Amino acid sequence: MEIPYKKHPLTGDGGLITAQFSLDRKPPSCHLFSMLNMLGNIFQNSLKRKNIAVIKDRVLTRIKDRHYDNQEAPATLWAAKHAQDQEKFAININADLWFEAKDICNTIDAEGNEKLAALSLGFRVDHSDLPLLYFLTRLIRAQCVIETSGGVGWSTQAFLKALEANQNDGQLYSSDFPCLSFEDPEQYLGYIVDDDLKQNWHPYIDGNKFNLPEIKLDLEKPVDLVHYNSGHYVTNRHLFLNELEEHLSDKAIIIFNNIQKNFHFRDLVNNKKWDYKIFHNRHNYIGVTGPYLKKHTPEE
Repeated sequence: MEIPYKKHPLTGDGGLITAQFSLDRKPPSCHLFSMLNMLGNIFQNSLKRKNIAVIKDRVLTRIKDRHYDNQEAPATLWAAKHAQDQEKFAININADLWFEAKDICNTIDAEGNEKLAALSLGFRVDHSDLPLLYFLTRLIRAQCVIETSGGVGWSTQAFLKALEANQNDGQLYSSDFPCLSFEDPEQYLGYIVDDDLKQNWHPYIDGNKFNLPEIKLDLEKPVDLVHYNSGHYVTNRHLFLNELEEHLSDKAIIIFNNIQKNFHFRDLVNNKKWDYKIFHNRHNYIGVTGPYLKKHTPEE
């Protein structure tokens, strides 16, 4: 039985992962033991570092933003109306680079799934946006990238491979938060990332609210690309972009996942008067905006 992908209710984990459980094969006693074990892990992990503060903040944000819940249906219609095919978009700009992106991400897919299979945790992944992330990073020859909720490392690996191909000493800063239901969950963050790429990777694991001030202190260059894949709450998205906006380069690209959850992305591009592109993947709509698009994307 496959359980559709949802962000973890406590962690808001944004790694593009769905869990596949054989519920019909296990007796009820096993389910009870697994549930108790998961609750025990959550309790123990919540006492680490700043985890309890992150959980509290997310619960309060969810309550504060509950009035946005009724926006999902009209926001989905708006996103669908403006969506375009990402492959046609990319080929129109640089076909060779797009096919490079697809080849590299197919390899990431195969090698990453092989690494995860060894864990025997039943992970199943959907990372159909990886070629787009790789393509855009290569297209603007990004030197500084910030991502959120890389999870086990699918987007992290794609960004690091693209930065390596750029050959300009590009750096990736990852803001994340472990899934507290696992034992020693920190070990799974960036699990599939190749060791030889980690010298250009800077992971932070205390949630966006605490990670961003640290990241800003560590930045050595303006930020060329931002990938926001954390919770969809409007308050968090506003705070995240407000924190980073002064650090964006004049060629920056900003990518938001799950823009169909509310009108944050629509209101953002309207208020900023930014050009934008919307792409539909299997489970969500992806919004791409920022200074680069207005300057460089071809007219349609």
